[in-house]
Amino acid sequence: MTRTFIPSPFLILATCLIVTSPSWGQTELFEVELARNIVDRTPISPYTPIVYCEKDKNRDAPLPVINTTSDHQVVFWNRVTSATPQIFHHTWHKKTNDGWEPMAHIRLKVQKSSSFRIWSTKEIHPKLHLGEWMIVVSLDSEPKEVLCIARFIVEQSVNTNSHSLKR
Repeated sequence: MTRTFIPSPFLILATCLIVTSPSWGQTELFEVELARNIVDRTPISPYTPIVYCEKDKNRDAPLPVINTTSDHQVVFWNRVTSATPQIFHHTWHKKTNDGWEPMAHIRLKVQKSSSFRIWSTKEIHPKLHLGEWMIVVSLDSEPKEVLCIARFIVEQSVNTNSHSLKR
């Protein structure tokens, strides 16, 4: 006599949850955006070209351009995953003749989550903030380990189709 095994609905559901559940055992930055504003924790009107983490992408890609004639702030938005509460750091740097000068340091608390959104904002003043900028993302627990470096250009131009500098 042959017995046929018919799994219970609970067993099928539990198996599906185990197989399809995302693995978020470590802290990870998995999405970045440079935008004009945030609405309902979502970036609005992203700058172009899109921003990349230099650790992951081609350094020769064009940098996003913020035009002070029309824009007065820039928002750096991230989607992260973390198995434990963490503190992320956004350190905003401006390129000077002497190298990169830190201009702002923002600490962002993250709760345990498979998809937590964080962002920091920099007000942009014409003439004062012109030039190349870099945002460095790191963790409080490992400040020397850089998760992401995102760069952009601030310029004052009447022409909105201005050129994008290469990295």
